[in-house]
Amino acid sequence: MQPDVLVTGKHGVLRPRLLWIYLLCGLLAGVGPRPALGQTTEAPTTVGPDCDTLCPDQCWCSAGQTACTVDCTGQGLLQVPSLPVPTNKLILSENNVSSIAGDDFRSLQDLEELIIDRNNISSLPNRVFNNLSSLKILNLTYNCLE
Repeated sequence: MQPDVLVTGKHGVLRPRLLWIYLLCGLLAGVGPRPALGQTTEAPTTVGPDCDTLCPDQCWCSAGQTACTVDCTGQGLLQVPSLPVPTNKLILSENNVSSIAGDDFRSLQDLEELIIDRNNISSLPNRVFNNLSSLKILNLTYNCLE
């Protein structure tokens, strides 16, 4: 008499008598139309904005679903660069920005995070952030503001 052969699967050890049930269930789980070679059944991912072509030279940009993150940390910038319109996060940390013009952020209605810490900003124009209706986070720490 031959000893039972044990087969291991994702559900543990299976005896030969139960193996055919395990295999049948696996086959039935895959029943249905299959995609042609080279096609996928997954929904296409949404392509975000073209951040790379709009990105300032000194910065690193990445695309989200609908807007760009622009990171210009530690680039020695003296002023706020021209930015892609669909920017939702702007990081200007550790630069030498000393002033902000009244229209630097005018076109960025989708901006949610603005990080301008560790610069040399000593004053801000009146209402410079007024058009930023989506702004949730503003970091101006370690500047020369009084």
